[in-house]
Amino acid sequence: MKSRTASWYGPGFWRNDTACGKRLRRKTIGVAHKRLPCGTKVVFSKGGRWLRTKVIDRGPFTNDATWDLTKAAAKKLDFETTDEIRFNVDETTKR
Repeated sequence: MKSRTASWYGPGFWRNDTACGKRLRRKTIGVAHKRLPCGTKVVFSKGGRWLRTKVIDRGPFTNDATWDLTKAAAKKLDFETTDEIRFNVDETTKR
């Protein structure tokens, strides 16, 4: 797995539509990436926890991060700050 910087987002954006057409809510699990197509599947690993999710938004636009997890996704990984995270992109889902 590769490692890159990730951050998380949510409270100020809840009830807004994501760039991929999904309504962002407190329980929405997903990730933002600047270039990967909407729907691309990604697996994340942090501190012994794993999460499989999809790209649902564009970003991140802060902290020089590569990934921006929704708050619900970050919570599943017990991820609370901007930090390094391990990931693997499912190349078969890229359009």
